[in-house]
Amino acid sequence: GGELFDRIVQKTHYTEREAQNVVRTLAKALEYCHRKGIVHRDLKPENILLSSEDDEEAQIKIADMGFARPVLDAGMETSCGTPSYVAPEILLGQRYGTAVDLWSLGIIMYILLC
Repeated sequence: GGELFDRIVQKTHYTEREAQNVVRTLAKALEYCHRKGIVHRDLKPENILLSSEDDEEAQIKIADMGFARPVLDAGMETSCGTPSYVAPEILLGQRYGTAVDLWSLGIIMYILLC
């Protein structure tokens, strides 16, 4: 088990198929949260937990919901999250919504593949 961050450090490289499995699972979890009107706002490898050392068998869970909030119709304004994973609209102080989680997911996908 452990964090995705630790797995990335140990493994050093994910195949496209392995990265696809991780990203697909995270996208489904985010879709569920977003349908419920929740935005995470701090998605990063340290906040993704794996239930097993075996990547094929591991369940993936999103953790640390400390910055998670209901999405406001007018958008959100609070600047929060981990700088390396934060979407541009948060950094620019603009209103934002659930798309900021997808930006963070894209950063994670990039890390897995590079």
